[in-house]
Amino acid sequence: MGELIFLLVITYLIGWSLFWSFKNGKKFYHYLLEAHKDKKDFCPHGISKGASENKCIKCTKKKERILQKQKIKENSEQLYQEEMKKLLKQMRKSTKYLQSLSPQDFENVVSDMFRELGYTVNQTPYINDGGKDAIAWKNQKKYLFEYKRHHQNNTIGRPMLQKFYAAMIEEGTDKGFFITTSRFTPSAINYSAKYNITLIDGHRLRELFEKVYPSSKNQSYQVMCEQCGDIVFFTKLAHTEHTRCKNNHIVYCNITPPSLLNKKVQSIRQCPLCGYKLKRRRGRYGSFYGCVRYPLCRYTEKSNNSS
Repeated sequence: MGELIFLLVITYLIGWSLFWSFKNGKKFYHYLLEAHKDKKDFCPHGISKGASENKCIKCTKKKERILQKQKIKENSEQLYQEEMKKLLKQMRKSTKYLQSLSPQDFENVVSDMFRELGYTVNQTPYINDGGKDAIAWKNQKKYLFEYKRHHQNNTIGRPMLQKFYAAMIEEGTDKGFFITTSRFTPSAINYSAKYNITLIDGHRLRELFEKVYPSSKNQSYQVMCEQCGDIVFFTKLAHTEHTRCKNNHIVYCNITPPSLLNKKVQSIRQCPLCGYKLKRRRGRYGSFYGCVRYPLCRYTEKSNNSS
């Protein structure tokens, strides 16, 4: 009996010792952890929590400079995007630029122009539109638009306008606009006058773009200094152009016209009689263009290079 009591007392003492050692050991572990954490949280200037809690003036100023540079970079990029949009709107008055666009992009920029003129324009799907590139409304009247981005030497003939007028009747519009970067034949002009179709050729299209996006004599573009955020102005657009901001930092012009050298300008000729493609052929008297529907269509025209 005495041995049993002795064993119970020993077990109790051992358990109590283990409990206290575990409890104090846990406290000691947390103490070491916090001490190590405080040691790690010293800033480079030796101040505890100097960077994390802004207790160090030098670290706080460094953080402010980094945030300021990030803000300047974001504002600079936003300004660049806005100025490039302004430049591209000015370039829309260039025939070369319009002809460098894809047919879809051409439809987009012309539709945007008509929206600026007060029309509500709904563009139709690009494929199988049935001669209806866009439907518009203005002053409670309905209009139909057809866009043709052709080479400036191409001509639009009466058959294409007849197809367009059929689409106008089908859609129930009050008037039609046929817009192209090329020209119209005399027969097409006479036909349009009878059926309330407004023809806009390349020359008239550039005039409309000038009306919507007028350019000043000394057109300037803004560029932000990425070091201090100051804004400078450039009238000549080239990567080599540079100036100094009010804080004497060198600022280079990053607003430059996109290169059109690698853009393919559509040079597909179309028959003014039937609207089909013209194919270059070689005959007894040199090269010429003839309709691909020959012999159903016998339209021909001389080639500029007859060798």
